[in-house]
Amino acid sequence: MWDKWFRTGCALLVSGTLLFGSGFSPAVAEEEPPRTKRTQTISQDAYRRLNRVQELADAGEVDSALQLLERVQERASNDYEAAMALNLKAYIHYGQEQYDAAASAYASILAMQAVPESLRRNTLFSLAKIRFIQEDYAAALVPLRAWFEQTEEPGIDALLLLGQAHYQLGQYDEVVPPVRAAIELAEAQGREPRENWYLLLRAAHYQQNDFVAMRDVLRTLLEINPKREYWIQLGAVYAELGQEEKQLATLEAAYEQGVLEKPNDFYSFAQLLLAQGVPVKAVEVLNGALSAERMPRDRRNLELFADALISAKQYDRAVEVLSEAAGMSDDGNLYVQLAQIELDLQHWEAADVAAGKALLKGGLRRPELPYVLQGLARYNAENYRGATQAFQQAQSHDASEKLASQWLKFIDQEQARSAALQAASNS
Repeated sequence: MWDKWFRTGCALLVSGTLLFGSGFSPAVAEEEPPRTKRTQTISQDAYRRLNRVQELADAGEVDSALQLLERVQERASNDYEAAMALNLKAYIHYGQEQYDAAASAYASILAMQAVPESLRRNTLFSLAKIRFIQEDYAAALVPLRAWFEQTEEPGIDALLLLGQAHYQLGQYDEVVPPVRAAIELAEAQGREPRENWYLLLRAAHYQQNDFVAMRDVLRTLLEINPKREYWIQLGAVYAELGQEEKQLATLEAAYEQGVLEKPNDFYSFAQLLLAQGVPVKAVEVLNGALSAERMPRDRRNLELFADALISAKQYDRAVEVLSEAAGMSDDGNLYVQLAQIELDLQHWEAADVAAGKALLKGGLRRPELPYVLQGLARYNAENYRGATQAFQQAQSHDASEKLASQWLKFIDQEQARSAALQAASNS
């Protein structure tokens, strides 16, 4: 169960929009590129043609834009002009979701010698983003690491991209430092870290089996967005840490805030309440959920409800609920339990009937037990003949042979004593 909810949550981390948003542009530099001394310039003619290319691309005339770019590249007087043309080509291909073509253009820029360092850094970062979008995370790390080597103060996007790439490659120990650094940088800038960043941390800590760190992240997530998923997960983390009281307190807080909503939420909470010796609260939780139809009245849920009622010593209600659950069961084991409760309540006839239903349904874990219960119920109802028949059936089972034999002997003695008393009273 733990793996199920966690893997579902982690699947959301695959999308690139979680980290970059939908407005990613590979031609735009990462935050505040360092200044560099430009050694080459772009001619007026090349500048004019590149502007025209941009206009054509913005107008949707992609083929014409790319054709004009080819001419700009052919006429480039230096690497800088050629690099600017390639940069614009990459931007156009990216807009058409032609990622291989965009990556190829960026690779061509990086192969040039006389390219300004600012453009080289921007190109490395843009290439890393494209490889990430293509889900080629190992390839994304190559330009990204080169970018980090050339950058003194990496920004938040770059740090998150690095952490995400390591996560996708299963390098979980490498995820936490850059993501933590991104969160600290955002806080230093007076920005609120995004919920998705903490989700990435949570995923990494889970893969590391670091439940202490995961607990802390989930607490933060609850401060950001106190939704059901985080309450349930925090409770599960406390269970992993062996802190059942905190697990119970967490689920109780979630219950009181009304964020528990799925049938299994109420079932698990009630189970925990019973395990921690709080049956009255378990009855309240289950009764409320069943009455509001937030849990189906199926055998599993009704059986737990009956257990809670029995633990809370609400036996009459337990009989009603257990009878309903037993009727839904494929075997007679719940009828055996019902017969035992009826016997404890001294409902002799009801206990006899429940034991008979158990035998009719079959599939019993202890097939001898209904006969023993019938024998006890009939004896207490002074139906000695019926009790004898039941105990004779029980005597044929190894598990109850000794007990049944003792009862049969006792019934014979009791009947003999009753007969003697009757004879004496008649004389």
